[in-house]
Amino acid sequence: MIEMLLATMLVGMLTTLSILTFQAVTHGWQASTDYLDKVQRTDYALNQLIIALRSAYYPENTTSESSSKTDGKGFDPSKSRNTYGFYDPYDREGDRPSDSDIIEWTKKGSALIGSENAMADSVHRVRVMILEEGDNEDGDYDKFEKFRFRETIKKTGLYARAFVDPALASTAEDDKAQEFYQQPTLIADGVVGFRCRTIKDPPSNTNDKSGKKGSYDKDADTVADTYEDNGFPYAVELTLFIEKRDDEFFSQKEKSTIVRVVRIPVAEFSKGGSGK
Repeated sequence: MIEMLLATMLVGMLTTLSILTFQAVTHGWQASTDYLDKVQRTDYALNQLIIALRSAYYPENTTSESSSKTDGKGFDPSKSRNTYGFYDPYDREGDRPSDSDIIEWTKKGSALIGSENAMADSVHRVRVMILEEGDNEDGDYDKFEKFRFRETIKKTGLYARAFVDPALASTAEDDKAQEFYQQPTLIADGVVGFRCRTIKDPPSNTNDKSGKKGSYDKDADTVADTYEDNGFPYAVELTLFIEKRDDEFFSQKEKSTIVRVVRIPVAEFSKGGSGK
């Protein structure tokens, strides 16, 4: 009887150990798979951002002056920027999604907004930002004109919102234009942070650290956290932050990052056109 009880206890312990080991392996595999999926979606989002930035639009014979009309709530579209140009006014270093940068520029093509969007075949502004679950508006009147969404955001992630460029909108329709702005498009969920740094001018001299001509030093003054000039910068450094895979894996970092540096083709033309 004692031998049977010992054998039963031993079998039970081995079975429990086997189950726990199997669950741990399965859990780790699932966490790794989910993380890899987030990385792939984030990489896709960065590729879309790269295509959209390389599709930047800047018209000929554009001056640095913009409309001084306000929306009645303090927002002046002429503040510190050209209507067509790239705009990145934030220098945010917080850990929350709401501390992420917001960027905006004028472009052509379906990148970020999709080929079925009515604006895909025309010139339009696009705003890229992190939105959190439950958000129902973006921007703020201090830096960006604020838009209310038709529906609240259901997933935290990287979003893009297209709207008619203010320089192209009819003045008579300005008051009604917001009724037709579309819901932001989710580019990648699982992205909990976004940072954009700008390289205003091309690196023409030899870099003292790398010794390579045409390279840039990321710690140099030429790489800025904000851009409120007219036109477009020479290049931008984009960083997306992916949330931690699983709270049970303490060895993992709180956030993983994916970084890309993108040169903007119209940069030199936009500076010449805006009368730098």
